[in-house]
Amino acid sequence: MLVKGVRRVKGKGHRKMLKAALKDHEKNIGVNETVSTIQFRNDCSKSICTGPNDFSPFLVTQKIIQAKVAVYCYSGWMDGDYQHAAIRRFVSMNHQADVRLTIGPWEHGGGLHISPFDPKKNTFDHIGEALKFFDHHLMNKTTGIETEPPVHYFTMGEEKWKADSTWPPVSLEANLFFHPDYKLRYSDSPNPEEGQIKGSPGFGAGTFTRWRSLLGQLDKPEVYPDWDSRAKNLTSWTSVPFKKDMAMTGSAIADMFLTSNVRDGAIHLYLQDVDSTGKATYVTEALLRLPHWKLSNGNPPYKDVVPYRSFEQKDSEEWLPGNTYKVILDFLPTSWTFKAGHSMRISFASQDK
Repeated sequence: MLVKGVRRVKGKGHRKMLKAALKDHEKNIGVNETVSTIQFRNDCSKSICTGPNDFSPFLVTQKIIQAKVAVYCYSGWMDGDYQHAAIRRFVSMNHQADVRLTIGPWEHGGGLHISPFDPKKNTFDHIGEALKFFDHHLMNKTTGIETEPPVHYFTMGEEKWKADSTWPPVSLEANLFFHPDYKLRYSDSPNPEEGQIKGSPGFGAGTFTRWRSLLGQLDKPEVYPDWDSRAKNLTSWTSVPFKKDMAMTGSAIADMFLTSNVRDGAIHLYLQDVDSTGKATYVTEALLRLPHWKLSNGNPPYKDVVPYRSFEQKDSEEWLPGNTYKVILDFLPTSWTFKAGHSMRISFASQDK
C-alpha cells in the first residue's frame, strides 16, 4: 500500500534489467489512446482488436449456471455504473439458489457512506459479509446467510436497509409526463406542444461524482456537493411537491421525442430531489450518445430490467438533423425516498465537460 507507481528494478545488474524492461514495454497499448478510437462495442482500434465481447462474464453465464457456482453480486449506489452490472448479473442467474445481490450506500471503494442525508465514513463490515458468504459455501459453516433473502439494498432518504427475494422489488409503476411549461405532471398534455431544450455549453458535474469514485478521487462522503449551483441553468422539468413520502427503487425510464440540429452529440438526463427551499440534490442520471438512439432488435445475450442496446455498429442508425426520433433512456438504478414536500426534477444537458 506504500508503493506509489511502478516498483523499482533492484539487485545486481539493475540498470541492465531496467533497460530491458523498458524495451519490453515499448509496444504496450495506451488505454486512453486506444479506447478513444472506439465508437461501437465491436470496433477494432488502431492497435488492438479486442472489445468487451471478448472478456465479459455474460459469455459464460450458462456455464456458470450449469456448474452451480455461487455468485455474490455486490456494489454501491455511487459505484460508477457497476450497480447496474450487479443487477444484470443477478437477474440473469437468479433462478440459482446461491446467487445474491447487495447494493449499499457506497462509492467504488466502499469506505464512504455516500447518502447525502447522512454522509460519513462507512461502518458496514464488508469483510465480514464476504466471510459469511465464503464460510458458508467453502467451509460448510452455518453463518445465517442460508436463511436470508437473496436481495438486500439500502434506501437513501429513508436511511434504511431492506430485503427482498427478487429485483426489482416493487412492481408498482408511476408515470410522469414532460409538459411544455417545464412541469412533470401525472397526466399527459391533452394538446401536446413542442418545448425548447437549451444546449448546455460549459456544463460539468464536477470532480466529486460517481465516475470519479472509480479513480479513488472521493476522499469525503459528499458526492455532487455543489450540484444545486451547477445545474441551475439546465433545461428542467419539476413535479409538484409530493403530499407524502415517495420511495423510488429500480430504474426509471424516460421516453422523449427529440429533434436536433446536429448529427452527433450526447444526451444527459439528471434526476434530482428538490426540497421545500428549492435546493436540488443529485439522485441518478441517464446517458446516451445520439448514434445509439435506436433500441436493438432481438433478444439480448443476458437478462436485463431496462430496454436493450447492443452498442454494436449493426444496430446504430444515423441521427439526421431536423428529423424527430423517439428516444428511450434508462436511468442508472437507485433506491431513494422523496420526503413529503419535496419534488422530483429532471434536467437535460448536452455534455458533461
